[in-house]
Amino acid sequence: MTTATRTLQLKAAPLIVEAEKEKKPVKVRITAYTGGIMTVPGWGPVIIDLQGLDLPQRVTLLLDHEGRTEATIGWGIPKTDGKTLVIDGTVTEATDAGKLVIALLKDDVPLQASVGVETNQYRPLKPGDTITVNGQTITVESDTFLIEGGILREVSVVPLGADKQTMVTLAAGVRNMTHQPAPPENSSPGETIEAKYILDLLSVCGDDMSTFRQAIENRLPLETAKALAETRRRPVIPPVLNAEVKDTPASILAAAALKLLGKESLAEKELGAETLSAAASYKPRTALDLCGMACQMSLGYAPRGTNEIIRAAFSTTDLPVALGVAANKIALDAYQQAPATWKSFARIVSAKDFKEHTGIRLTGDFKLEELAAHGEIRHANVGEETITYKVTTYAKMLMLDRQHIINDDIAILDQIPTIFGRAAARKVADLVYTVLLSNPGGFFSAAHSNLITGAESGLSVASLAEAIAALRKQTDADGLPLDLVPRVLLVPPELEATARQVLNSVELYRSGGDQLPAGNPFAGLNIALEVEPRLSNTYFPGNSTAAWYLLCGPADGSFLVAFLNGQQGPTIEPVDPGADKLGTGWRCYIDIGAAAADWRCAVKASGA
Repeated sequence: MTTATRTLQLKAAPLIVEAEKEKKPVKVRITAYTGGIMTVPGWGPVIIDLQGLDLPQRVTLLLDHEGRTEATIGWGIPKTDGKTLVIDGTVTEATDAGKLVIALLKDDVPLQASVGVETNQYRPLKPGDTITVNGQTITVESDTFLIEGGILREVSVVPLGADKQTMVTLAAGVRNMTHQPAPPENSSPGETIEAKYILDLLSVCGDDMSTFRQAIENRLPLETAKALAETRRRPVIPPVLNAEVKDTPASILAAAALKLLGKESLAEKELGAETLSAAASYKPRTALDLCGMACQMSLGYAPRGTNEIIRAAFSTTDLPVALGVAANKIALDAYQQAPATWKSFARIVSAKDFKEHTGIRLTGDFKLEELAAHGEIRHANVGEETITYKVTTYAKMLMLDRQHIINDDIAILDQIPTIFGRAAARKVADLVYTVLLSNPGGFFSAAHSNLITGAESGLSVASLAEAIAALRKQTDADGLPLDLVPRVLLVPPELEATARQVLNSVELYRSGGDQLPAGNPFAGLNIALEVEPRLSNTYFPGNSTAAWYLLCGPADGSFLVAFLNGQQGPTIEPVDPGADKLGTGWRCYIDIGAAAADWRCAVKASGA
């Protein structure tokens, strides 16, 4: 048996009305999607796999995808046989939009339907690819997106589809969503919610009012609401923020936002020249233009009026995610450019979760020995020295509201992520130097032969020479030299001038009967000077204006810094600002930890 292969061009399907003139509201049946290829503004050709589309028990019917109460025209029950999406719905006369639709239908005006889908999984198809989906075998002729997972958010009645070949418009971009189960079959929208349920729900949700409202609206079980609240408290990185798909609406909008901020080079570097060119073709000049651009790309049209444009733009996820992507790029750029003296001596490691991790330093009899005549290789004595560390999340939130957009204050999108990026860099440094100054477990001590004290420990040629000797003389557990090389002289700001004189002076002044050579013994020695203000800052316990440190490079790892899943730098992702706020919000967080690792690779001098 062979299967015929054909290329489909989807036509907009009619809106079929089944109503009795004597009864109100009006019952309708909407053929929302017939399973083939659609051409969606901002995406191009798209196919939605109905098997991966989550259908709510009830879906809101809107007019022209406008996310306003006044644009609501009714509700419907979505159904699919795996091939076609159909809505059995009710259009109400409670709103002017509903009255308009009913009047048009009664006058036999042909109307079409369009679905609003929030996607959470998709993949690109290349020209010539053949897939079997929605009961059809389809060969695509151009680059096409296959939506493999998503949530039906709304269905709209429209005069025309996105263009002559389609009746469906995607009203959202890409965001990682937590799946919500449908309400119990025996519940109804008008059902009274008992007081005990509300009190229990408040207990599990805490101050998470977004989850509380969602649980009330959908009558979620307490365990489900609790799990959702916990998930929202713990940051999750949306896929779109880590690996943007080329020329998606979110990436094009992100490039447009960066261009508006005068960061074209950053947009080209992070998102690509083609994406930046696509963004430039829309010619956005203001924050409101960016909202209109989001409407055109996601909805296929831009409403009239400032408030309507802003409301429609933020009813999609393309714009919030795009602004989140732009904020991420700005924050990471600021993070990477911020001073980080710890990078000169600390080793960076990756942690796969938030549990305590153990690092192992192997020591023992590793001296290579001559192979005996019989060919037996002797085993080394292996001991273990453990290092424990864990990562913790540090976070803040920011908001971009309607007032910022109307005032064209999009510069806040540059300022706040830049501040967050630098704040994240400072937090890492704070952790590292908090550990260093706390001297955990006697890290710097006479027992470890890495602590210089007394009147002669102030920074000088003689004391630095003593520290270099102490570091070079460190041995492993078997008493064998470790061949450590000093790489970093770490000082507080109060010792910067002295440190530069000690390291860089061509000649040294000698007095009295000292007839030794006057040349600088450290000339040509590859020791970098790092000046760290935290060493003497009174906020940090253990601070000192006189103490200084000599350390090996990052490969030897006297200290270590851990990042969750190896992601260095902060992450910014969109969050729901709540039903009472018009705009969008983002949360910024970084998952980091720091620990003292190997005392052999560091020397401290307490200073005079």
